[in-house]
Amino acid sequence: MAYKCGMIDRLTIAIVGKRKRVAELRDEISRLTDELQAEELKLKTLEEVAGEVPEATESEILESHRETRIQPLFEYPRTSRYRSPRRLPRGRDKMHGDIATMPLTALALRALYERFPEGTTSQQLNEFLGTEWNRPQKLNSLQATLSQLKTQGDIDFRNQLWVFIDKGEEK
Repeated sequence: MAYKCGMIDRLTIAIVGKRKRVAELRDEISRLTDELQAEELKLKTLEEVAGEVPEATESEILESHRETRIQPLFEYPRTSRYRSPRRLPRGRDKMHGDIATMPLTALALRALYERFPEGTTSQQLNEFLGTEWNRPQKLNSLQATLSQLKTQGDIDFRNQLWVFIDKGEEK
């Protein structure tokens, strides 16, 4: 008889727990239903307002697109000796392209200029190129490229860090 009492007590406790959970779920459904109705009201209001706004013409869209285009990395003054991309310092004119098709030398220059102005190690640069720009490289290829850029005078190796040398203001 004691066995049946213990089993009935456990079942009673389980039933009470299930009923509490059902009550919680009903409250949550009620809360979510209220939120949904509020959002539907906002949507209806936005649809009414959108009907009052005239559609933009194609020329207006093109004009707004011209204002939001991407600015170039380097802005040289009109009086500078660097007036056209052909006269930019070596390798710098190639930094203005799509990251997916950019050569490794220009990719390294752009990363050092944009993301690591204080300098970085070759390992950190390699990880950045692989994770952020989805351009994984072999570390030894990157190190050879960095050495080549150092020889050309575009970057320098100071305190165990590769640093971009800005030649834009040189005469």
